[in-house]
Amino acid sequence: VHTDAVHGQGFRLACHVDDLITRGHVAYTKAFWKLVEAQYALKSWDVVDFDNPLVYTGVTISKHKYDGCEWYHMDQSSDIRDFLEQYNMWQVRPVTAPMPSKAELYSDLTPLSHQEHKQYRALVGSLTWFTTTRYDIAYEVNRLAQKLSEPTKGAMACVHRVMAYLRHTWDKYLAVPRVRGDTWSFYSDSDHAGDSKSGDVRSRTGVMIMLNGMPVFWRSNKQPKTSLSSACAEIYALSEACKDAKQRMLVHRDLGRKVDYPIKIQVDNAAGVSFQHSTCASSKLRGVFDMADKWVLELKDTKVVDSIKVDTTKSIADMIAKCLPYTVRNSLEIRIAEIAKSLALTPAK
Repeated sequence: VHTDAVHGQGFRLACHVDDLITRGHVAYTKAFWKLVEAQYALKSWDVVDFDNPLVYTGVTISKHKYDGCEWYHMDQSSDIRDFLEQYNMWQVRPVTAPMPSKAELYSDLTPLSHQEHKQYRALVGSLTWFTTTRYDIAYEVNRLAQKLSEPTKGAMACVHRVMAYLRHTWDKYLAVPRVRGDTWSFYSDSDHAGDSKSGDVRSRTGVMIMLNGMPVFWRSNKQPKTSLSSACAEIYALSEACKDAKQRMLVHRDLGRKVDYPIKIQVDNAAGVSFQHSTCASSKLRGVFDMADKWVLELKDTKVVDSIKVDTTKSIADMIAKCLPYTVRNSLEIRIAEIAKSLALTPAK
């Protein structure tokens, strides 16, 4: 990453293997690529503009204007459509939720044949790639990936349901308004012993990080140890969100951007907030966690991290921590859109 601050205009460069992406004033961008072309043979370069989208590492980046405000979109809609057509899923009846419950996953435990197993791996592999921009299927795809070694017909039915959901939302995109400054939003959630029916009582962590109203990082994965209670699961998820948030702040700082502390992480469980702020002197969790452990001390450093209790209806990480019906998912999607719109009320100058 290279940062240049001349006359208050920052120019930033990011490299991914043999692909480069720059961010800065158009004059700086043209001057940079002119210097590069003088020394190296380039395939091509261009600037994202209205009616001139560009593809970077398989993701289409485009520029739009709504109500006088400039917005940038990121999507994989072209690849998603090709994928669905390749597997004859373009004409299927679309569904509104990729996995509203766990019932279908355990509906048929018959093992797949060798050929079906190969196709299952291929489908889940493609779906995993689409989670680059599709946070809305991150939880479901992670659950299906855990069945890769011994997939069942029920798991395959769930894969087809996720694909049918993609058919319904194939043109969904990430959107961020052009604004001054940076507004971060951090969310953490967990699902305590959500897979107990399969014999695995480990809980799940869901983390969502948004910048200027657009999700920029998310993950959904099982916790490595069994949590004795939902409070324990929430605290572990909060600690993981803390690590993810601090890493993003370090990158943000290296890019020459201002970082404000403490990092405010929104959770929907009061036990996690109480543990982080040490507000319950007689907490039974003192016998569960070693208060001298480094991760506990880091979590309790309120100068760096501050957990905030929010209503479950506003806990966006809920979407990537557990199965949700369409109505709940849709309300969370609306919440994400509202956050972005609130930052784009003033047209960019």
